[in-house]
Amino acid sequence: MREDIKTKAPLCPLCLDDVRISCKCRCHGMDTKKKSFTESIFDVFLGFVIYLPINFFVLPLFVEGIMDYSISTMLAVSSIYTSIAIVRKYVVRRWFIRL
Repeated sequence: MREDIKTKAPLCPLCLDDVRISCKCRCHGMDTKKKSFTESIFDVFLGFVIYLPINFFVLPLFVEGIMDYSISTMLAVSSIYTSIAIVRKYVVRRWFIRL
């Protein structure tokens, strides 16, 4: 943690506010082991719930490519799942930061 030269106050690395007075980004004391574990469990459960219908609708579109072991099909399916996972993880992380 950086310290202000004049006041010797610890500064937040994200918003550069004095952490003893107020921190705009509210990052201090927000992440505990219990909160991280809860976020992980929630994220995995949400992923399971989201991917059930996605599997039902997306995989049938790629049946022939999957049966042919097509690299382009594998890349297309993987990019769909990866895009959804990135958005899901971002939303869950931002939601847990605000709690």
